[in-house]
Amino acid sequence: MKYVFVSNAEVVWGAEYSMLALAKEMATQGLNVGLVVPARNYSLIAAWTENIGSDITKVEIGDRRGRTRLGRTLSFIPALLRQPKDRVDILFDIDLLLVAAVLKPYYCLRRSSVVLDLHTKTDSVKGAKLIRLLSRSTDGCIAVSNFVTDQVSRSIRTEVIYRPINISIKDNYLPIPEIPTVGLIGRVDRIKNLEFALEALAMVDTPIKVTMRGGPSTEDDQYLVAVLGKARQLLGQNFCYDGVLERDKVFDGIDFMLLANGQEPSGRVVGESQLAGLTAIVPDSGGAAEFVRSGVTGYTYRHMDRLDCAEVISKAIQGERSGSGVRVAARRFAADSYNASIQGMKYANAITLLVNRGFHA
Repeated sequence: MKYVFVSNAEVVWGAEYSMLALAKEMATQGLNVGLVVPARNYSLIAAWTENIGSDITKVEIGDRRGRTRLGRTLSFIPALLRQPKDRVDILFDIDLLLVAAVLKPYYCLRRSSVVLDLHTKTDSVKGAKLIRLLSRSTDGCIAVSNFVTDQVSRSIRTEVIYRPINISIKDNYLPIPEIPTVGLIGRVDRIKNLEFALEALAMVDTPIKVTMRGGPSTEDDQYLVAVLGKARQLLGQNFCYDGVLERDKVFDGIDFMLLANGQEPSGRVVGESQLAGLTAIVPDSGGAAEFVRSGVTGYTYRHMDRLDCAEVISKAIQGERSGSGVRVAARRFAADSYNASIQGMKYANAITLLVNRGFHA
């Protein structure tokens, strides 16, 4: 049996790092894994080649300006038709569900299966209905959190598997400085609700510094300009934007990580911050809340409540100064929950379970 990861990403974000970690562990376990990916995603291709192997099928999808979303999705069909029989295609984007629907007879004839890796949450009613309909063409779904599972059809089996995270783990923790730094980490995108975060941070009643790290969305570069303007207006010299940093530098100099998106599918950055020795502060809605037990492995605040968010940030700072042990407990939880070897094995076992019970088995 061959396991083929199918990604339509043209840049590497958190989901692609998870995919690489999963594929690497599955390959380590002796499983045959391959990749179908846009030819222009040079970073993902290089990382796959270095860590996993050369079994890569590159898809030419044309320039961004000269293609439609539909055309981009359908361009994967020829590449999948060239794959061997007796395999499982793991679709790493909801757009690729259309391919599963089109190729459903093909999968049956080739004794192959298709599984959806669900790590996004749509805010569109129409989009949710379409996902639910098209997901019926798959053998099942592996979801990143319970929060996202209501998007797929109840007629298919869904397994929730936390994704592995490879990041250096801190065994020793520096004391919280007199003026701690709160980090806003990740892609600069409207869905991240960064304006709310900045407004809440400006209301914190104890001195803090705020550092934002991450790149802008390729579709909305102007959003970064607007966010930076608001940050300087509200926080002045207490705000710093570092742009995109190397992965092993992202959490350096940061004491607390604030997440503001109440629709976050899981909040990979939460697990990364826990492993890096930071205290995570997240809304009480969305997938990120599944990874934080307030006051134990992080802190939660009422979603979209600026005052409560500000008060929880102050509470978190006081807690760490008084030796609450949250950072230590969070690291222990994260080390157990995101272990690459264990989660990679769970992921492979989940695929086997789904395929054995799926439509095409």
